[in-house]
Amino acid sequence: MTSPNITNNAVFTALGDFLSVLFDCDIIKGEVNYVSMPQGSFILMNDVGKRRISQNHPSYSSDGSQQVKTPTQYDIQLDFYGADAGEMSQTFLMLWNDGYAYDHLPTSIKPLYCDDLKQISLITGEENYLERWTTTVHIQYNPAVTVPVNLIEDIPVYVKLANGKVIS
Repeated sequence: MTSPNITNNAVFTALGDFLSVLFDCDIIKGEVNYVSMPQGSFILMNDVGKRRISQNHPSYSSDGSQQVKTPTQYDIQLDFYGADAGEMSQTFLMLWNDGYAYDHLPTSIKPLYCDDLKQISLITGEENYLERWTTTVHIQYNPAVTVPVNLIEDIPVYVKLANGKVIS
């Protein structure tokens, strides 16, 4: 199976690394079942969706391969939990929509924009309210796959002139 050169995990890792520079708390990927919520503040990252934002960009190599690159928007929901969730989410929003995020993410994974923050309280298993702020970040990355192709190396060309002579 041919896999993209930039994986979903690479995008999550880049976003998680960016968040870990800003905040000293647990950063969790995905929807976790049968696991207790961490104590204190934490950030949860979940896939929301992907969409192609441009046509494919094919390129060919002399080694008999084709690389197909697809500019893609990857949407990831961030949920900030805990007593300082409001401040953490505001800090994130400010820096994501600034050159700071662009400079601190890998060259192959870049921020597009971030939705406005929403405060959505959560009732815990202990029936207590837990502060939760949420937003969706929109990231551009350009995954590519490389596949083999058949190339023609030599094409014989014959031209028949008006006088009947054939040249090659």
